Amino acid sequence: MARAISESEKTRPLVMLHGLLGGPENWYATIPHLPEKCNPIVPSIPFFDNGLNLSNVQAVVEYVRNHLRDIRADGFVLMGNSLGGHIATLLAVEIPERVHGLILTGSSGLFERGFNKIPGAHPEIEWIYNRCCEVFYDSRHVTDALVESVIDIIYDRRKARILIRLAKSAKRENIVDRLQEISCPTLLIWGKQDRVTEPAVAEEFHNRISNSKLTWLDNCGHAPMIEHPISFGREVSQWWATCDWPQVSTT
Repeated sequence: MARAISESEKTRPLVMLHGLLGGPENWYATIPHLPEKCNPIVPSIPFFDNGLNLSNVQAVVEYVRNHLRDIRADGFVLMGNSLGGHIATLLAVEIPERVHGLILTGSSGLFERGFNKIPGAHPEIEWIYNRCCEVFYDSRHVTDALVESVIDIIYDRRKARILIRLAKSAKRENIVDRLQEISCPTLLIWGKQDRVTEPAVAEEFHNRISNSKLTWLDNCGHAPMIEHPISFGREVSQWWATCDWPQVSTT
């Protein structure tokens, strides 16, 4: 039987969901700056796994939901960037009894500039580089390794098809009418210079989620946890301390 235990005995799981062209490593720099009373869980979402058919938003939601069942606690906080935020938001609506809190940063679900079209089977590397630069305020974050990882996806016809299908599915799966269903504490951390999900998108999330706080990071684009990991972690920690969390229980 589940036993209620205090926060001093157990930390609350914080599940961190990356975006479509990201990975668990997107969160690594900010993890040391997160609240002490949280247990970071950083899953890898295999969007391009040939055997999973994660080619639409609902398929990804179901995949993540299945893996959340393995968390041995009755509740957790979900944190998501870009498409990961979109997935986290839908899960907060669909399993509210388990989602104790929600943190969104550069989340899709309302509007975003994504990879809906790719100019040919092998677009010029300059085009790929420029698209990567749109993600960040500071282009120094556009490393050779990042560009190569995007090339690996776009130059692979199967992966490119999945990329486009997911980007189009994210636009179709607009969640504007569902945001009012979210009642858990919600933190929105947005880059003031986000060119993918612009600041007006953050304002819309904030206006439609009743129990939400919106905070801005300056000189920052679509991935605040990468560009400003210390400030990002500090914002999470300050918000975390103000939340009236339910007790954590385990089986």
